Amino acid sequence: MKGTLIVMAISATLVALSVFAPGVILGLFGLFELALGWAGPIVVVTVISALVGVLFILSFPHVSSQKGIIWVKSQISCNILAIRLFADNLPVVLKSLGKTLTFNFGYIGLNILPMFVMAAPFMAVWFALNSMYAFEPLPAGQETLLVAELAPGTDASKVQIVLPQTADGKPAFEITSRASLNDSERVLLVGLKPQAVGDFELAFTYAGNTLTKDIRVGGDLGGLARVKTADPYGDFADQKDPLVWFGEPAFASTDFLQSVTVDYGQMSFGLLGDGEIGIMMLFVVVSLAVGFALKNKMGVVI
Repeated sequence: MKGTLIVMAISATLVALSVFAPGVILGLFGLFELALGWAGPIVVVTVISALVGVLFILSFPHVSSQKGIIWVKSQISCNILAIRLFADNLPVVLKSLGKTLTFNFGYIGLNILPMFVMAAPFMAVWFALNSMYAFEPLPAGQETLLVAELAPGTDASKVQIVLPQTADGKPAFEITSRASLNDSERVLLVGLKPQAVGDFELAFTYAGNTLTKDIRVGGDLGGLARVKTADPYGDFADQKDPLVWFGEPAFASTDFLQSVTVDYGQMSFGLLGDGEIGIMMLFVVVSLAVGFALKNKMGVVI
């Protein structure tokens, strides 16, 4: 019981940090970037994923019924064996098949709690990795699209965009186009062409209020917030973007801006895919492979 409480407390703490203090997690992962960043994102993601796999297999026995899983798996094996041995006896085959299916449901039930406990911290780690490596900074000189969703009642034509300046006082961006969709959609489309490399703050003003969105052009990876939103929970539930907690502070629900999205390019992970999908594939494959490779050595039954 003590081990179970410790594992659940650690999982809850990790999730809480990802929501309320994501900088702590990013700071920890930054140590891996500092030590291994020279080898590239794939190496850093692989190492972190392998460590997560080790932690997974160490934690699993404390949040699962090992005796129950062993018993259910033995019952499944016995009934499968009965189907093979008595293949010509239809009543025995049907009875064993029914028991096999029933025990399979029992096996799934025994894994619901551990999967629930482990899934949340897994996702927190994945989101942090996405924030670090899923996207690339905007390239200087190449036009990109910024999408701003406005609050109801906001007049898109009166929203002013204040461009940041470089150290020598020149505009860091050029606005190449600007358009708004119909009033019901409340969407402002802005074409931007970065003129210099650096971290900049793009400002929007409306009715005496000013809101900002950070944009990075060139330079290092990490800490790129593709979306800044007033509804991080809703956007996450709608699968618009899972990185909202690892980016900039959210807008207030009463702000004239409800979200601003920067079209950062996706980092390539080769055959595994690009951006978030590539990181997810690498993370899942490595962590599960390490976990399953160690389960027998550690006497863990899954």
